[in-house]
Formats: sequence, structure tokens, C-alpha cells
Amino acid sequence: MTTLTHRLYAGPDDLAAMIQFLFIVRPAERLADYPGPVDLRELLALSAAQENTRLWFAGDGRLVAYAFVDQYDNLRFAINLQTPQPDLEAAIVDWGVACLRRTIGAEDKTRTLDASCREDDVEQIAFLQRHGFIRQDTRSLHLVRSLIESVPAPQLPDGFTIRHVLTSRGSKRWRRLWRCTAPHLAQST
Repeated sequence: MTTLTHRLYAGPDDLAAMIQFLFIVRPAERLADYPGPVDLRELLALSAAQENTRLWFAGDGRLVAYAFVDQYDNLRFAINLQTPQPDLEAAIVDWGVACLRRTIGAEDKTRTLDASCREDDVEQIAFLQRHGFIRQDTRSLHLVRSLIESVPAPQLPDGFTIRHVLTSRGSKRWRRLWRCTAPHLAQST
């Protein structure tokens, strides 16, 4: 049995290794699934995501898994599910639980550690179910629009208008409103 080591995310070299690992373990038709390579670059630019990211390595230094919990309490991970690795699987879920507990504290019993995957990803569904995740009725739709034809002008409901924010005072109010609706993104405005 291979001895594994693990550590927290340590910077750009880890990001490159995570992206390369994703190309190894994820089928080509699923590379754009969230989180894909571009998403990892954006997510791991945030210190909160970096602090919630752990990497596991084989004895020879090869990356064999990574996991993180995003700002919405979702466990995101990559592992080769073709090879049974029960201890590593348990460590990934334990890491997710630890991240969530560190964030919410012991008193909040209402939040849950969540995960998502494609409906046809039987390996990942089996992984999640082996570790106590329960399938929910919630489903996400992914929509695509061809750009071969031009995008039509928006049709607004009666009484609605689109207008520019022309003053710095108005701009400040919009930024303040944005920060209230998306506090986890407030640092980007």
C-alpha cells in the first residue's frame, strides 16, 4: 500500500499541478465541468479558497488528489475514482467536514457540506453516497447559446428601463448595493 502525504495549498506550483491532474483524471468531454481549469485559477486567487484546499501526494511526489470547500459549502475534489482508495476518499470528506466546521463553528447545526456532479457520473455519485451524501431533488441546468447568429436586443417588461450610472455618487451606491448582495465577492469591487 502506498503511503500518502498531504498538505495545504502552497501557491502557483500547486495550481499548475492541480490543473494538470484534472486533465489526467477527468474525461475530455467533462473538462469544462465546474470547477474546470479556468475556474481553479479564479477560485485559488482567493485566500479563503487557498486556506480550504488540501493536496494529497503519493510517496514518489505525484499528486493523487485534491479537495477544497468553496464559499457556498460545496466540497470540490479530484481523485482517480477508477482505483479504489477508501482511506483517501475518507480523508477528502473529513477535510471537507473540517473546513465547514472551522467556518461555522459547533453551534450551527443547520448548514450542510454539499457536493454536486453530473447526473451520469456514476463513479462520483457512488463516492458521495459511500460517504453519507444523500441525493437531493435540486438539479442544475446548463444552457448553451450559439453565437453564430447575433444576440437579439433585450426585451424588457413594461415599466423597466436600462440606464447608465453617470455620477460617482450613483456609482458608489451601486457598489454598496452589490457588496450587500454578494458579500463573498465584495473584495472584487
